[in-house]
Parts: sequence; structure tokens; C-alpha cells
Amino acid sequence: MNKERLLWCLGVVLVLAVGFGYGYQRNLRQRYIEYQSKKDDLKTMQQEVDSLRQKVEETRAGIATLENNPVETEARARKDAGMTRPGEIVFKIERSSTGEVTGVEADGGGDGEKLPAED
Repeated sequence: MNKERLLWCLGVVLVLAVGFGYGYQRNLRQRYIEYQSKKDDLKTMQQEVDSLRQKVEETRAGIATLENNPVETEARARKDAGMTRPGEIVFKIERSSTGEVTGVEADGGGDGEKLPAED
């Protein structure tokens, strides 16, 4: 019985030694850590891709709005490019942080690009 028990214990020790030796030789722990790191990186990149896809959809919707809505197109041209209609006077009101008017500037539209006249 003692001999059987000794052989059984030696077998268990041998299996454990082979298992640890294999894992050590193949560097399994380090490879697992790298795998987890890359898995986290992939998740982060996927979230970034999803965010960028959403921005693309929002931009496409904005483009469609500009193409189909002349009022929006004019508003964007006025705001972004400083365009005015012929003969139009633009007043620029400057306010302080308290909300008080600190200056008013009138621009006759002579310097900026012109929007086409309405028919």
C-alpha cells in the first residue's frame, strides 16, 4: 500500500512538474498578459471606431440639411464665411462678460463676399 501511494504521489508530482515546465518554456503567463492587453486595446479601438462612425453619420445628416435647406445654407454662409446680401448692413455687437454692450460696429458689406440677391 505504501508503494502504491508513493507511486501515485510521484505520478502527481511528475504531472505537475511537466505542466509547469511546459508553461514556463512556452512563456504562457506573459503571453496571456499580452493577450489581455491587446484585447483591451481592441475594445478601446472599437469604441473609437463606433464614435467616428457616429460623427460621420452626423456630418452626412448636416450635409443633407445644407443641400436641401436654403435657409440653413444661407445661415452657414453668413456665419462661417461672413457673406452678406448686396446693400445689407451688418451690425456686430460686442458684450462684456457681465452682458453690457461694449461696442457696436457697422459693416456695409463692402469687404465680404456677397450672397446672391433674392428673386
